Amino acid sequence: MANEIAILDATAQAVEKTMNKIKQFQIIIKKNLIEGIDYGTIPGCGNKPTLLNPGAQKTLMLFGLNPVFEILNEIEDFEKGLFHYKIKCHVYSNSKEIAQGIGSCNSWEDKYRYRWVFDKDVPKEFKLADLMSKTKFSRRGNPYKVYRIPNDDTATQANTILKMAEKRALVHTALFVGSLSDTFTQDIEDNPDYYSNTEPDQPTQETQVVEKQQGQKLVTPAQDKKYIQPLLKSTYLSDEERKRYTDEYNNGMTSQRASDLIKWWWGDKEKNIVGEREKREVNNVEQNMQKSGLAQKSKPKKERTARQAEIIALARSIGLKSPKELIGLLGKIEFVGLDGQNKKLHPDTKYEDVLYAIEHIDSLYEEAKKTLESSMGADTVDEEEEL
Repeated sequence: MANEIAILDATAQAVEKTMNKIKQFQIIIKKNLIEGIDYGTIPGCGNKPTLLNPGAQKTLMLFGLNPVFEILNEIEDFEKGLFHYKIKCHVYSNSKEIAQGIGSCNSWEDKYRYRWVFDKDVPKEFKLADLMSKTKFSRRGNPYKVYRIPNDDTATQANTILKMAEKRALVHTALFVGSLSDTFTQDIEDNPDYYSNTEPDQPTQETQVVEKQQGQKLVTPAQDKKYIQPLLKSTYLSDEERKRYTDEYNNGMTSQRASDLIKWWWGDKEKNIVGEREKREVNNVEQNMQKSGLAQKSKPKKERTARQAEIIALARSIGLKSPKELIGLLGKIEFVGLDGQNKKLHPDTKYEDVLYAIEHIDSLYEEAKKTLESSMGADTVDEEEEL
């Protein structure tokens, strides 16, 4: 009897230890995932967030796992327009398989089987009254209708459908590996209308009035021009992020949603919150400088330092007006990099990277100062960007 109790105690302790490890893993993962990029809540589908593809990839990276995909079932019928893929995702740590996940996708899902068009684009063989329709809103809040018609060219989506099956398998595996099923869901992102308790595709007049009463105004012209458009065009967005936010924008982004995106991307100077754009810009500068051997791991300063200000002042004093002119002049000098090797600035080096190098590389700073002081002037070219 005593031995049995001892075994039970040992088992209970092992279970408690495992549960604590799982909680620690979950805390680490949640700290490293970014809302709106790695996970997000689908409107009208409850409060439980959905794990997105970037979040699944990041989860596996945090564990040091490598995914390998296997096609379990494949149908490619060009005559019927049916394309189906069932994928198994294997994840490995070194050479040991840790977990598996399953995902499938086919061209008969609504998002691939049909497409939405304006009334003028509906083929003549269809009657508008017989087609499913939904009301959407332009960026300025004007309502318009679109109609659902069969997609007669699903073959061009075969690769997209395959990638979607792989993505679903990857997310399934990440949820399992990180024990995240109690925190995130998966299927809602793929079919929000099915899981929604409402019918957003067919808004009634009453729901539109209620939304306006609750202040659900669309993105304002000021938000649009100054913040949202530059965000959508930013090179720091991933293709998936750009597509998601562009779809939101085209489908009638609300002013509140725009405000949330602006705070996330641009930050809040009054509250001393650094935006995601600046974080990615800093990371990009560091990577570029490290690749060229110009810098060690150190964040560039936002405000101009004494060195940087001195070089800019000298450049202006001899008539240089643009970053391109300054980089062109400094590109002619040689200096010793942090790795001890002789270097020259490449003509395509970004202006901020040049200023960052001037601050951190004594040899470049001294040579730049000497060159500018000895220059008597130069022809200038008008540029949009100024020093």
